[in-house]
Amino acid sequence: MNPLNKNHLQITRRNFLEFSAGVALAVPTLVGAQTFIENSPSSGQGWTPPSTFTSSVGQQTVVRPSSDNLYSSVRPQPTASPSKDWREVLLSGERTIHMRRDGETQHIRYCTKDGYIDPVGYRAACVLLRDVQAGKMFTMDPKLLDILCGIQRWMSYNGRDSIIEITSGFRTTQTNNATEGSALKSMHLYGKAADIVISGASSGLVGAMAKKFNGAGGTGIYLLRGFVHIDTGASRTWISSTPRHRR
Repeated sequence: MNPLNKNHLQITRRNFLEFSAGVALAVPTLVGAQTFIENSPSSGQGWTPPSTFTSSVGQQTVVRPSSDNLYSSVRPQPTASPSKDWREVLLSGERTIHMRRDGETQHIRYCTKDGYIDPVGYRAACVLLRDVQAGKMFTMDPKLLDILCGIQRWMSYNGRDSIIEITSGFRTTQTNNATEGSALKSMHLYGKAADIVISGASSGLVGAMAKKFNGAGGTGIYLLRGFVHIDTGASRTWISSTPRHRR
């Protein structure tokens, strides 16, 4: 074989291998991330979603909205029997979240047992999830609050009290641009995302619960930084093992 052709093949092969390695080390694919979540040691036995609900966290009668809008202005009618969907079961009754951000823990009730937004509690949640650097608040997506509430109640169902610590909520464009690794169209810009930490729970466990509860949205697990990104945008999953990277 011509030495030049041999060298060319070696270079081509090396470039291919380097490219393949780069792809493998980049943001994991949905399949790879899902495999990691499902096989996470912290999210194994004992964290099966409840099919029935008998603890004091919620009520057996689930209030359903009368439309696709979770917070319809029309008074919803309760169902005659418990919901078959475990997510709705966990969110039954009034919805509250124990949250904190650089201070005292707040017990926030953002939704009444009849399915209405509690304006006082909802505003308190929006203040907690504000852009701290810019000092600006935004109307947060109530579905995001539902995910946080659902995860916390899921943990309570399994006998673990938890407090959700917010590390990032709404971001202005300026704050988002100044945040290393942030996406150009980050869901934080639209009040649809939160980065959270739950003391005593690994990011693998929190990520697994978030992905299971929030199948229609985004879940990012940041292993080295110990937090989980949750949003109500498009369905996607990723894992970051770099020390500095955010969405």
